[in-house]
Amino acid sequence: MADRLAFGMRLAHSLPGSSKSKSEYVKDAKQYIELGKLMHWRRALSSLYEQPMKIDGLTFQTAEHYLQYRKLALANEKKARELFAMESLSVTALGSGWDAQRKRKAVLLSTSQWKQWEENVMAESKAVIRREKFRQGTIAYRVLMATGDAELWHVAPRCRPVRMHRTEARRASLRAAQE
Repeated sequence: MADRLAFGMRLAHSLPGSSKSKSEYVKDAKQYIELGKLMHWRRALSSLYEQPMKIDGLTFQTAEHYLQYRKLALANEKKARELFAMESLSVTALGSGWDAQRKRKAVLLSTSQWKQWEENVMAESKAVIRREKFRQGTIAYRVLMATGDAELWHVAPRCRPVRMHRTEARRASLRAAQE
């Protein structure tokens, strides 16, 4: 059985292999000593983790801010920028990822816009986040690289754990680039 590491914004800091999550299994905790030294490592891979990133000339407090910006921009780019880009200095833009989530319905999408989001824009946006978060984010990059070859599982209350295959693929591509 492969090692499995659980992460999420609501998980307390604990050493790899010591999570109460049923999604976590670590055969040899010694190989994750460096990961365990990174405070709140379980949160750094989450879209709600506060780590400003600059994308297309705008700065976003969390990956969640960028996701909500891209979704709302399909209907009203100006409103999306005002709500989610840090340059606007809005309360939401400077707030937490949870603040960004709460504003996800500030602009309602039409049926065609929602279809566009689901079929194209969401996947594109997540790919941009994986590229930028781990390039620009020192902590997120260090956490990702310290996870070794473990499976990465996102854990959230009232939700089934989800294996993050694309994040694992990003880790592999970062490693390949180092060689």
